[in-house]
Amino acid sequence: MDDRICEPSLSTVAQSIADDKPEFELDLFVPSLRRSEVVTDRGRVDSTGFEGSSVYATHTTYQYKTMLWHAGVLSARGEDTKADLDPTSEVWALETTI
Repeated sequence: MDDRICEPSLSTVAQSIADDKPEFELDLFVPSLRRSEVVTDRGRVDSTGFEGSSVYATHTTYQYKTMLWHAGVLSARGEDTKADLDPTSEVWALETTI
């Protein structure tokens, strides 16, 4: 059975990375001032926090995603502002599936 998601949302990608490499996920997606919104008192990443747009770093959701889009890696460019960002519907799909 194929469990792959062809068009994962931003929150799905962030949650998946957090499951495997939580420190990397925090460094990539969450600015230091917002980490308390996704890290529990026990120091674990709480993936439910990735469903809201306020936790994401603009440099990742716009600049990094747009660079990957220009390079032909991702199928869509990033959102300009957090006001336009809906992590549950923002697609982070590969341009060409592998």
